[in-house]
Amino acid sequence: MRFKDDKPQESSGQSVRCERDRSAWRRWLPLLLIYLLMCALAAWSWRKGANAVADFGRELYTPWQLASGKVLYRDIASIFGPLSQYVNAWVFRLAGVSVTSLLVANLLWVAITTALVYDFFKRSTDTLAATLCAAVFLCPFAFGHLDFFGNFNYLTPYAHEATHGVFLSIAAIWSLTRFVSSRRPWLAALSGFCLGLTFLTKPEISLAALAATAAGWILATRIERSREPDSRRSLLIGGLCFTLASLLPAGGFAAYFAGHMTLSDAAQATPLPGRRGRQRPDAAPVRRGRDLRAAGHDRFVLQRQRGSAGA
Repeated sequence: MRFKDDKPQESSGQSVRCERDRSAWRRWLPLLLIYLLMCALAAWSWRKGANAVADFGRELYTPWQLASGKVLYRDIASIFGPLSQYVNAWVFRLAGVSVTSLLVANLLWVAITTALVYDFFKRSTDTLAATLCAAVFLCPFAFGHLDFFGNFNYLTPYAHEATHGVFLSIAAIWSLTRFVSSRRPWLAALSGFCLGLTFLTKPEISLAALAATAAGWILATRIERSREPDSRRSLLIGGLCFTLASLLPAGGFAAYFAGHMTLSDAAQATPLPGRRGRQRPDAAPVRRGRDLRAAGHDRFVLQRQRGSAGA
């Protein structure tokens, strides 16, 4: 038996589904365009950057040696934190020791960072502003070629501690803003864990991330003064999770280094990045290596100048 209003109800249901499809398409289209831009920039700059003699050569040599069984600060000299070199060492162990393996891993970090930047600005402004911010991050920063060698971008950085540190800082801020709006403790723990990881990269980046997250907690505390006790309790639990999680990365690396060197050296290897410069296997080989690298760089530039003059 058919009623008169069956057809309008069916058409109404179809219109709702069509509206949902259009809404989903509008939601994902900007991000799709951003990733198409990322793929185009990656194809344009693929394997066209980096100087294997200066800067990026260290980013290949150190994780290769760590993947072979050596220990940072004991066998390999470094003035930065241990996180990036051990992450790249695991990349070499899983995907093989090659420049391509590192490029693909860095492209993955760029994709995740782009998504975090887009989502953060979309929730704080609008879709257009978020799309422009993500595009600005990709063009001059992630795939920028600022000098002849191309050492200052996210695919072939002069130091992965810089790119990883920026990614972790953005992840810490993003997780903290998500926690303030949702009050899920695991988001606060994720923010603290990412902040703790930044202290294992470069000191200037970790201090900037610390200032940003501290400002976020201060603002969240001021907002909660006028709310209910249950809301303040969730903020207190989140702060506790944040603090405990921020201590885990340094503690984990300290335990790892304690099994390969003295306790005092292991303690100095993780919490304060600026102190790692004193932990060198031997200063003389490091100085000789720097001299050879500088000589090789000068020889390369001289040969290029002669080739340009001959042409």
